[in-house]
Amino acid sequence: MIINETIQIDCICKNDKVEFICFHQWCKGHRLNCFNCMKNSEHAFHRQDLIKISELENRIENNNFNIENFLNLLQKDFKSIQKFFSLLLKGIREKFYLTKDKLFQLQSEQINQFITTNFEFQDFKNTMNLNFNQIFHNLNEQFMQFYQELNLQTLNYYELNNMDKEISMKYYRQGYNLYLEKNCYNQAIKILDKSLGFNPQNYMSLWCKGASLKMQGNYKDALLLFEKALSINPNHVNSLSDKGQCLKMQGQYIQAINFFDQALQVDQYHVNSWCNKGECLRLENQQIDALDCFNQALKLDPEQVLSISSKGQCLRLLGKFEEAIFWLDQALLLDSKDVPSLLEKGYCLKELKQYQEAIICLDQALLIDPMNVNSLCVKGECLHLLSQNKEALQYLKEAINIDSKHNQTIINMGKCLMEINLYKEALHWINKAFQQKKLQNLDLFILKGKCLRLQNEYNEAIKVIDKAIQMDSQNAESYSEKGQCLRLLGKVNDALIQIDKALLINSKHLNSLYTKGQCLKELRKYAEALEYLDKALQIQPNHLISLSEKAQCLRHLEDFNEAIIWINKALDIDGNHVISLSEKGQCLRLLGNYEEAIKWHQKALKIDDQQIVSLSDQGIFFIIYYQDNAQDYKENIEVLLKYSIKSLKLILNTFYLYQKKGNAYDKFNYLRILQSVLMKSYKLMSIIIFHQ
Repeated sequence: MIINETIQIDCICKNDKVEFICFHQWCKGHRLNCFNCMKNSEHAFHRQDLIKISELENRIENNNFNIENFLNLLQKDFKSIQKFFSLLLKGIREKFYLTKDKLFQLQSEQINQFITTNFEFQDFKNTMNLNFNQIFHNLNEQFMQFYQELNLQTLNYYELNNMDKEISMKYYRQGYNLYLEKNCYNQAIKILDKSLGFNPQNYMSLWCKGASLKMQGNYKDALLLFEKALSINPNHVNSLSDKGQCLKMQGQYIQAINFFDQALQVDQYHVNSWCNKGECLRLENQQIDALDCFNQALKLDPEQVLSISSKGQCLRLLGKFEEAIFWLDQALLLDSKDVPSLLEKGYCLKELKQYQEAIICLDQALLIDPMNVNSLCVKGECLHLLSQNKEALQYLKEAINIDSKHNQTIINMGKCLMEINLYKEALHWINKAFQQKKLQNLDLFILKGKCLRLQNEYNEAIKVIDKAIQMDSQNAESYSEKGQCLRLLGKVNDALIQIDKALLINSKHLNSLYTKGQCLKELRKYAEALEYLDKALQIQPNHLISLSEKAQCLRHLEDFNEAIIWINKALDIDGNHVISLSEKGQCLRLLGNYEEAIKWHQKALKIDDQQIVSLSDQGIFFIIYYQDNAQDYKENIEVLLKYSIKSLKLILNTFYLYQKKGNAYDKFNYLRILQSVLMKSYKLMSIIIFHQ
């Protein structure tokens, strides 16, 4: 018997004897209590796990019985291993070991077999030796691990002497000082291991070792140490808070918040817990609640850079860019090299369309951390928004080389490549983004639809845009994009229906206004078209397409001089805009200014040698202007023929030239070309027949 029924133990309160003992597994209080202590403690909530002190003997005997059973099972398993090991040794000895007496009993064939098998055994022996060495080594390591985890080296754990505790704390303080120094975490861990060797129950050392591992990114092992520390002291604030940080870094934000809350219940003034709880709430898109946490942190420590910077980030995510910049500037006053603050300020300036200023901030961030993917990505995006797409691609490629799965960089790659007309490559990156379901948002569907449209895949584009419309039926951009596709398919009236839907949602939607102008122009409603193009230009006076389209409408209304004024505005923005160059040539021709007209058409053809309108007009000019120069005439007719199949208008113009200058043989040959190309066009066939 271990304890008799008359055992007397003083309660921790010193006022009475112990009457009850708690066996609740997760109990955080003192387990031995008198009656009064039990009533006033947390044990009242799990009374089913309380026993009277008189029952302690039976409880311990049952515990001993269970331990003996467990040890017997282990011994049984180990004996089973020993049995098979003995059989192996016995078999090897009997088969490969030959005594002198046995040798004389064997016949020639048996001795031959013995020698052959012995050679096989020699080869096998080396492999077997290596395997057994590894097995025994692993087994020893496992035994040592169990020995340490069960703290068997401290059998008298309840009698840990004060000297060991003092030495343990001495090593803890040394380890803690190393932990506070950056990049000294390995040294800190070695010292803290010494501390734990003297006192495995030193929760401060357990926490500090875990914190060092956390700083090295080893969250899994750090969590184990924090849990050990908390099993010894459940109210240790740093262990609670750092466990939350590990969970946060693993993306487990809700679980992390739970531990920050526990830390704050113990110490409501713990700044890091307020700040990190705010970070988790921000990452869960709960920006208002996150701001409350950051404000609490800043009340306690007005100069904590992380809280100030994170508050700025929350304000940015709420669209309060100017206010965000104010707080980010405060953070940078305290630490001018704080990369997150520089990055966030760059984000804000980008959203305010202050792209050059944003790039300055991002360059400062990249000077400190050249491998910061977000800084590279946002700088690339700013350059893209400044139409410096080739430069933008350089930074985006750097970001991709560092992190090939960086979502925003992948999308920005698609945008930049699309702007420089590399639609196939752009679609590759957009499709890469589509592989991740979390990125399949409205903007990405619209972007893909636009890219397909620019590749002339109008029907495919419409399929993608229809999915965008299903996602959000109140998005003007989706209807506008679908309208553009329908217009390019020649379904102008259907296009107008979609454009009107877009304008019903947003009457100032730029793309819809100029696209409606294009549709009305194609329906020869030039005056109405001008109304919508003017609305587009009121919103964006330098909108190139609207300027060019307005000039075309004015030309159709035979207001050639006014048309040239608007063409010049377009060319001031982009001197290489082929359509505007060609349009100016047409207007000058219609004003009878042939020499100037030819110059503008030639400029267009230098940029695009297949610009059909310029080719057509230039052919006409050469016939009218150089009637006596047969060589010039012949060369331009050949150029026209080369591209004639690309434009019905060009085919007719070329045919009229042959009518005027060509001989009968030329007329006959070209009529055959026209008949093969235009067989399905009754109107044009009638023209051909008329001219025959």
